[in-house]
Amino acid sequence: MKISIAGREIEEDDEGAEALLKTAHDQKIRPLCLCRRPHPQLQIAHIADHYFVKRLPRDAGAHALQCERFEIPLSLSGKVASAGKSIIDDQKSDGVEIKLAVALQPGKRVAPAATGAPASNTVKAAPARLSLFGLLNYLWEEAGLCEMRPHYKGRRFWGVVSNRLNAALCGKTSKTFSYDHIAYIPAQFDPAHPAANGRARLAKTLRAIGDRHRMIFIGEFKELTQGKFGPVLKLKHVDCAITVADDLKRRMHSRFKAEFAACGANSRIHLIACCLVDFNKAGYPSLAEIGFLTVSPEWLPFSSEAEAMLIQSLMEGSRSFSKTLRYDLPDEATIAAVILKDVGAEGVALFLDDGSRADALRQALEDCPMPTWVWNILEPMPPLPKARVQTKQPEPVRSQTNPLRSFSPRSAQASSAWRR
Repeated sequence: MKISIAGREIEEDDEGAEALLKTAHDQKIRPLCLCRRPHPQLQIAHIADHYFVKRLPRDAGAHALQCERFEIPLSLSGKVASAGKSIIDDQKSDGVEIKLAVALQPGKRVAPAATGAPASNTVKAAPARLSLFGLLNYLWEEAGLCEMRPHYKGRRFWGVVSNRLNAALCGKTSKTFSYDHIAYIPAQFDPAHPAANGRARLAKTLRAIGDRHRMIFIGEFKELTQGKFGPVLKLKHVDCAITVADDLKRRMHSRFKAEFAACGANSRIHLIACCLVDFNKAGYPSLAEIGFLTVSPEWLPFSSEAEAMLIQSLMEGSRSFSKTLRYDLPDEATIAAVILKDVGAEGVALFLDDGSRADALRQALEDCPMPTWVWNILEPMPPLPKARVQTKQPEPVRSQTNPLRSFSPRSAQASSAWRR
């Protein structure tokens, strides 16, 4: 997507674009996104020695549907329960405050996040804090990793994912800490510099120990195995294991049985872990809490086998779409699974119907601000809406070793598939 810097139009991956971004960053010039008029302003993130453009939190809805910085309407996203409560935009600093349901300092207590537990004889307000799973959802969406276009296929790997997640951390804070200081997301392992990730982890670890706060490790799950002195969790591209208490290991196997089974059945699926860690006396991490996000081979999140099949069909059809995320919504809540972006200016919201929440689905369809399509997953998938708009902007290919350089109810309405 083209941007404008001080009147000069460029593509983000053009040669010399980073130098212009550096100059604009130093001079506090706002780039403009050229996806529509009036042109929405952008902000520049500075990671290590590299510069990236991001949408402003307050302008998330100002971008065109086909723009990679377009944000799914809150009414179609699980973010609706968190926006303004656990995710708070700071209009003055263009930053975002994120309230977590876990204590970032040992000994501190916080209010619990949503659990999706069955209804009881009490009623409480929507959760005011994000779980680790909700945090993963938010960062994934902020990083643009829910977007897919035909040219993106085969161009994503962990280097691109970690680079985007680290950029998404910029400007995100808790009441006390900045998330780019307390979170560690490893870069792609570089055989030419095998110790680089270890040095980066150690630097953040020493700072955390000195400031007496916990850390958040985000990475791709490798294995949960038995170490010499007890269970250990290993993440890909991380140079050390995370120790796990025996009871926590048992609870992980029980709680995340479906996630582990999905990865066991398909080796191309990625399981992303978000780990809250303490540190032992030797300075090594020990697991305090964990959340998992299951993503497809193209790094698109999914929460069921039906969603995975829908994503696969869209990929095979070379479609442009955005994957919606549930955040901490309770299980009974119904939202769109995918937003198709190549069907005209409005888009089409794709819903899945498993037959268990007919009333909730009917209400979601009535409230949807765009045309809808429904797949009753107990029946064959109906034809998808035909593509009308082809997105031409390719996702930049980034170097493997230096990714920073590139980059319804079961009724006639359900069977008729989509409507306006």
